Amino acid sequence: MIEVNRRPQDTAGYCAHCNKLVVRDASAGCSAGGHGPQSVRGLVDLNADGEIPYQLPRFNWAAALFPALWGPVHGVWAGAVVFPLLIFMDNALRVAASPPPDAADWLMPVIWFVTSLIVAGTLALMYNFGKMGWGIAWVKANEAGLDPGSSPGQAQLPLTSSPEDNVRDFKRFLSRERRWFPASLLFFASMIALAIYWWTMR
Repeated sequence: MIEVNRRPQDTAGYCAHCNKLVVRDASAGCSAGGHGPQSVRGLVDLNADGEIPYQLPRFNWAAALFPALWGPVHGVWAGAVVFPLLIFMDNALRVAASPPPDAADWLMPVIWFVTSLIVAGTLALMYNFGKMGWGIAWVKANEAGLDPGSSPGQAQLPLTSSPEDNVRDFKRFLSRERRWFPASLLFFASMIALAIYWWTMR
């Protein structure tokens, strides 16, 4: 939690359950879904009209396509699990597509069922990273007490509270995070290309 000298209801934060920025209630919880203070992280002041000055994009493709690196960099080490899961998924699909010659007939539905679970679980984990990615990134930058647009090599600036500065900082934050997308797309395309190569070379 970020301690401030403002009234909680004059601020907004990211609610992990609602997966968006929400106005806090008097107890510092989520006024949109009634979730407790522990579910709402980060801080931005409401504008003069009592509204949240900006809202996070809905889906983070960089987080979805490259969670193996995106996750640990943003403090979510579970993302590192996705890379071995992708390799395991590829191997499982190969076994299902080309089972051992002496495999019993009853074993094939079992193999495909287990393979389907592996594929579904891996893709679901990647989707969840994409769905929660913007919130995770915003909270990490915000709770560090830095200007959300600051890069590691820049001066660490305190968060500002004027509406103009909030919007400016948010735009810089979006610009920085969107730089992940080309690298993530390249990684994902490389994984697909390698998979196709090994499948055609078998």
